[in-house]
Amino acid sequence: MQERIAVIERLERGSPLNNAPFLLCLTGPLDASLLTAALHHIVQRHDALRLRIVDEPGRGFGMVLHTEAGPCLEHVDLSGLAMGDGEAHCRAAAEAEAKRPFDIECDPLMRAVLYRLSGDRHFLFLNWHHIIIDGRSINIILREMAQVYAALRAGAEPVLPPPPHRFREFSGRRCKRADDGADQRRAWWRQHLTVTPHSFDLPSDRPAAAARSYRGAAVDLVLPGALVDGLRRVGQRHGTSLFAVLLAGYALVAARWRGDGDAVIGVVASGRTSDDMADLVGVFLNLLPLRVDVAAQASLGQLLDAVAEHLRAGVRHQDMPLEDILGAAAGGRGAAVPQMAINYRSYDISAFTALGLTASIRRLQTDTALFPLGLVAEKWGDELHVYLEYSTEMFDAATIERL
Repeated sequence: MQERIAVIERLERGSPLNNAPFLLCLTGPLDASLLTAALHHIVQRHDALRLRIVDEPGRGFGMVLHTEAGPCLEHVDLSGLAMGDGEAHCRAAAEAEAKRPFDIECDPLMRAVLYRLSGDRHFLFLNWHHIIIDGRSINIILREMAQVYAALRAGAEPVLPPPPHRFREFSGRRCKRADDGADQRRAWWRQHLTVTPHSFDLPSDRPAAAARSYRGAAVDLVLPGALVDGLRRVGQRHGTSLFAVLLAGYALVAARWRGDGDAVIGVVASGRTSDDMADLVGVFLNLLPLRVDVAAQASLGQLLDAVAEHLRAGVRHQDMPLEDILGAAAGGRGAAVPQMAINYRSYDISAFTALGLTASIRRLQTDTALFPLGLVAEKWGDELHVYLEYSTEMFDAATIERL
């Protein structure tokens, strides 16, 4: 996935398309100097957070490691403003930072700002470029940063087990390991995607331009905890996950919208296919184009069973770059990138609540859309925040809201 991100970055220089912003509201006693030291410790610990990207003619891109972490956390004091004004100023500043693009060959690929509204109220803004980080990595960083902060606050030396690998080294070894069993994986994807390229098409208000600008917007809704629990129980009755339930619903809507009972949806997979990747910060994502033949299923239960089986099989065969998957499709003739995608993320901020802080997440928009239509589901505590991101070049807001 890094190679694909690098290609898109070259095409979209000056765009925040690949930004991964995160805003955390922290209420309670917080020592800003200790939080700064904790973040510096984490940046020094994980080499992915100190990488720069360089263009290597004939080879695409390379990664250069900075041995020492520079200044990590900027401090902005807004305590002189009234509480409402301070929070509004913080939100506006964070939104602007979220949309500020990275120069991946010159800039540090992580930015962090701590906004102080009062002695017991802070906002922690973090932003990374996706070429070095994925959603699982954000949870690792938050958990370890809280652990280091707790140790420093207790006057102890932080003790964390060393990372199992260095991301830059592991990335190269993983490519070699992926060659094992490649023929079997290629055969499975060829059989799974027995569709012609037009089967990826999506009805739109306007045709896609030859060169997309990736400008986008989103409509969102919040599913309360009771509804999320109900959807999870539906999945459990069919021996599958909440994510599979969401994917089945998304496929059903897509097939009815397309009018032919078929859908190919790009599923964002973690790409973490071995235990030694569990606590490694970096980007391992892959996009799996899963075909769902909605018309072939006689009931919603059968649809969910079919989606769950496709999802399990796709994950088993995920250790293959998207370009190779698409190249194997359609009898070797190749296929287009899916126009629809789905991504599920679960953020764990419990390590901060264990510090005696009340922590909550704030959503930040970058006004971009990587896919013409993308469903993003984020688990925040008991609630599920769902965003339908769309290309404003192809769709009107009213069309997306009707979906």
